[in-house]
Amino acid sequence: MIATEDGYQLSSGRKIYANKGIIGIDPDWGVFEGYDGYIDEAKLGYAWLDYDPAIGGRLPFTQAEALELADFMLRRWQEYRDMWANPPILAR
Repeated sequence: MIATEDGYQLSSGRKIYANKGIIGIDPDWGVFEGYDGYIDEAKLGYAWLDYDPAIGGRLPFTQAEALELADFMLRRWQEYRDMWANPPILAR
């Protein structure tokens, strides 16, 4: 998964729009981007019937795509944790 100008691109080639690079999960496992955008196709159970290219619908994530996204976010949260566990010495 690599950062793009307006989000990310998975190794499958799928592009994900993510305002300011932000991706999050709600308590019901919905996947969000930015502060109010929803990545519908990343939610488990997103039905093929929901796919309608006429209204901008997208194919559901494959298992490999979902795992790639999860692994990426796990690494980001680990980096965040590591930063707080060993904070840099800041100049005063």
